[in-house]
Amino acid sequence: AEEFNNMANKTESILNLERNTTILTKSMIGRTSQKNFAKSLLKQLMQISDAKISCFYIHNEDNKLFEAFESIGAKKELLESFSAENPEGEFANVISSKSIFYHKRIPDNKDFNYKTVIGELPPKEIISIPIIVNNKILAIISLINTEKFKDDVIELLRRSWTNINVIYSNLIANEHTKQLASSLSTINQKLEAQSEELQEQSEELQEQNEELEEQSEELRITADKLHNQNITLEQQKRQVESANKLKSEFLSNMSHELRTPLNSILTLTHVLLLEAKSKLEEEEYSYLEIVHRNGKNLLEIINSILDLSKIEAGRMDIHTNRFSFKQMLSMVNENLQPLAKEKGIDYKIIFDEHIPKINSDELKLHQVFTNIIGNAIKFTESGFVEIKTRVEDKSIITSIKDTGIGISKNDLHDIFDEFHQSDGTSSRKYEGTGLGLAIARKLITMLGGELTAESEKGVGSIFTIKVPIEWHNKDAYTAPFSDKLTNNITSSNYINDFSERKILLVDDNEDIIKQMTGLLENLNINLEVAIGGEQALKLIDMSIPDGIILDLMMPSIDGFEVLKTISINQKTKNIPIIILTAKDLSKNDLKKLEFANIQFIVQKGDIYQKDLIDKVKHILSLKNERTILNPEYKKQKNKKVNIYIISEQKDNLISISALLKNNYNIIEITDSDGKFNKIATNGNNIIL
Repeated sequence: AEEFNNMANKTESILNLERNTTILTKSMIGRTSQKNFAKSLLKQLMQISDAKISCFYIHNEDNKLFEAFESIGAKKELLESFSAENPEGEFANVISSKSIFYHKRIPDNKDFNYKTVIGELPPKEIISIPIIVNNKILAIISLINTEKFKDDVIELLRRSWTNINVIYSNLIANEHTKQLASSLSTINQKLEAQSEELQEQSEELQEQNEELEEQSEELRITADKLHNQNITLEQQKRQVESANKLKSEFLSNMSHELRTPLNSILTLTHVLLLEAKSKLEEEEYSYLEIVHRNGKNLLEIINSILDLSKIEAGRMDIHTNRFSFKQMLSMVNENLQPLAKEKGIDYKIIFDEHIPKINSDELKLHQVFTNIIGNAIKFTESGFVEIKTRVEDKSIITSIKDTGIGISKNDLHDIFDEFHQSDGTSSRKYEGTGLGLAIARKLITMLGGELTAESEKGVGSIFTIKVPIEWHNKDAYTAPFSDKLTNNITSSNYINDFSERKILLVDDNEDIIKQMTGLLENLNINLEVAIGGEQALKLIDMSIPDGIILDLMMPSIDGFEVLKTISINQKTKNIPIIILTAKDLSKNDLKKLEFANIQFIVQKGDIYQKDLIDKVKHILSLKNERTILNPEYKKQKNKKVNIYIISEQKDNLISISALLKNNYNIIEITDSDGKFNKIATNGNNIIL
């Protein structure tokens, strides 16, 4: 009897399975939309399985997520999307195995941290069913129970799984077919309309042919007029080319005229900030800081406007040379790292083990990286700025990641536009022109690279710069001395004592002379100053210096003429030279520098004391024998000049004497009666 009962129960169980399988299949058949399909299937599954919660997720291929599509019994706010590529919990098992996953014996305690669709309430059991079409998981069904599922539930699901997949596949195919049919209907309607339009156009063409015959005579007359206009246009073209040339020269000269005085302001205020802190009140010192900070901002604006003008006019020259990318980026970091330290930001730079030298425009890459990394520091109040550089596919790829304010999705696609700022209101927190990123992308594009950005508001940004290792362009110019511009400057190459070495500083601007003298005064070198090119050539004729710091833009005899004279003289052609200029050097300018021993080119708007001192130490450490050409030179040079100060105002005598007494012999004369004629008139006397 017991065996009979078991057989009867087994038969009943099989019948129930078949009946429920049929019921489940009927609940899916005839559904015309995914919404109806999901709702009907979930409802029937819950009735059969006694599940307390059910959810239906659909795979969104665009964002690589499984998104909650339909549910019964679940709180909507707890239904989260999950990654299709990196899922968690029961979803990971379903996606990896592509089979039904039955999760049993889930621990009944609050410490069990298992991501489910019902949030913090720990389920007793979860059954997850993938819906597979063409070997791809298009949907996932989750059945959640706070009690144990009945024994025959999992068997029912396995028997019904194939039907679920097939019916859902047919539903998807039908929806796709409907979409195609709708599209075809629309296309047919368009074709019919086009056919009618073509008929009308054919008739119009016939009429136009007749009109064309009449117009042919008019065209002949017009051709004669065009010939005359072409002659006029050719003349205008030459005028435009001439105007563009003048514009280019104007921009180049304006860069010199604007940057030179501004650089003097920046450098002298920087010297005051270093030396006058203990001598000034805190409020007065803050005034100096404001002057220096706003001077830097003004210089950045001037540089940006001039750069953008040249790019837009097609006058931005590319000067290629082979240099160490790692060293270039290290110099950028050396300049910017103190800013990060001042803000308390963690600043990291990570290089691949082997970063090769590259062929590109070093100065422009330096400008781009300074802008991008500077922005990362500027817009990051806390957290970190991380720079990673790697070699990939004949390119060097550098990512600059920060935890700054980030950029919204609406603003992200506009950030490389000119004058665009994420916060353009009058109350914005961060200063800037909105030109930096636009110029950076244009420069990187000119160099055959790419500049892209990823960002999330309130989280941070990642800017990626891709630069080709070998870049060649027919419009680029490679100066013969370009390798010397990136000499590996290391202190191990320096000589120990510079006191016997002489540098000749050549400039016509007194502010620049004061600035350079102040920057180099602690170097303990013999610094001689020439006011302009003419005096420089006279001093060189008397004594050959160990190195020259030379301005290019000077009246009468400019720096180019000085270089030309030096280079054709066998005794002076090897003098190492640092070019100091605020001029944007064109291809023609660089060609004029080819035959001189140029070691470095320093922009007046970009002078850092440590960098300048390193460059001077470098050229003074080169092998270069100085020769005294004029035997009277040293004698005259060491002889102090007598300055006779004639004034009836005692205060004037005292103040002028205080300024000059350390370097000259001062003779004070309170009145000129009978004494003026006694003053010796020779080359070493000056009368005030």
